[in-house]
Amino acid sequence: MSHRLAPLLAPRSIAFIGAGPRPDTPGNDMLRMIAKAGFTGEIYPVNPKYERIQEHQCWSSMAALPKSVDLAILSVANVRLEEAVKEAIAAKARAAVIFASGYLENDTHPPLTKRIARLAREAGLQICGGNCMGFYNDAARVWASAFATEREPLAGGITFISHAGSAFGALAHNDPRFRFNLAISAGQELTTTAADYMDYALDQPETRVIGLFLEEVRDPRGFVAALEKAAMKAVPVVVLKVGRTEASAALAVSHSGAIAGNDAAYRALFDRYGVLQVDTLDELATSLLLFAQPRRAAKGGLVAIGGLRRRAGDDRRSRRQCRGSLRQDWSDHCVASCRAVGARA
Repeated sequence: MSHRLAPLLAPRSIAFIGAGPRPDTPGNDMLRMIAKAGFTGEIYPVNPKYERIQEHQCWSSMAALPKSVDLAILSVANVRLEEAVKEAIAAKARAAVIFASGYLENDTHPPLTKRIARLAREAGLQICGGNCMGFYNDAARVWASAFATEREPLAGGITFISHAGSAFGALAHNDPRFRFNLAISAGQELTTTAADYMDYALDQPETRVIGLFLEEVRDPRGFVAALEKAAMKAVPVVVLKVGRTEASAALAVSHSGAIAGNDAAYRALFDRYGVLQVDTLDELATSLLLFAQPRRAAKGGLVAIGGLRRRAGDDRRSRRQCRGSLRQDWSDHCVASCRAVGARA
C-alpha cells in the first residue's frame, strides 16, 4: 500500500459497522455488494445484535475485532455517527466511509460534521464522505456501497469523481460501456478531497481519463498539483463544474456545504492546465467514453456534407467561448471529443 489512500480505496481488511442479516437494508446490502465485487480480503461485520451474518462471524464492536482493519464502512444513523468514528479511531482503523449526512437537529457548536472532520484529521483517518454513496474500485475489486445495484465489476480506464450522488449514480450504474477503474461519490469531503482522489488515480496504471463533477475545490493547492500531475502523465481531465451561476451556487451550498467560487477563476485554471470543461452530463459521459478507448483518436479532420456542418461549427464556436484551451499533447483527442458531441446535436 504505497499511496496514502490505499487503505481507503484498496483495503485488504474491512469492518462493516451496522451490518445486518435482513435483506434489502443498507446493513445487508453493503455485505452483498462487497461479495459481488469479488473482494478477496478480510471481512468483519460489526453489530452486537448478531453472532453471524451470512457466512461471516459477527463482532460486537470495533474493539472486539482480532486485528485493526484498513477500512471501516459506517452504516449508522447520524445520532450514532460521532461515537462510531471515535470507536473506529480507537481500534486503529486507517480509513472510513460515511454514508450518513452528519446533520443533527438542535446540534451544538461546532456542528457534527466539523467535529468528525477534526477527529479524523487529528487521527490521520482518511474519510470518503460524509453524505456520500461510497465508491467502486473495480480494478481492486472493492465496493463500498450501502445499496444493491445491477452493475458488474467490469474494470476499465475511467476514473470518475463526483460531488453529486445523482451524477455518480447516472454514470456508475448506467451504460455497461462505461468501464471504470475507480468511481467515487466524494460527498462532503470531510478529510479527503477530489484532489486526493485524483492523485491516487494518477498513480494507477489503468487510469486513461479522469472525469470530475465538481461543486467546489476544497483543496486548491492539492487540486493544482493534481492537474500538473495529469499534464505530466498526459492523462486527460474532463470537468463538469456546477455552481457557475448564483442560483446553482446556492444549491451547491445546501447540497454538500460547498461554496462554488468564482467561475472566471475556474475557467482560467482549466485553461492553464488544458482541462476540457463540458456543460452537460451527457457531454461528460461522451468525452469519457472517447478518452477511455484503447486507441487515441488520430490527428485529422472531420468531413461533413450538408447543412449540419454549419450546426457543428456553431456548436464548436459556442464551446470555445466557455472552455479553456487544450494541452497540445492531447488537444487533437479533445477536439475529436467535442466533434463527437456536436455530431449528436
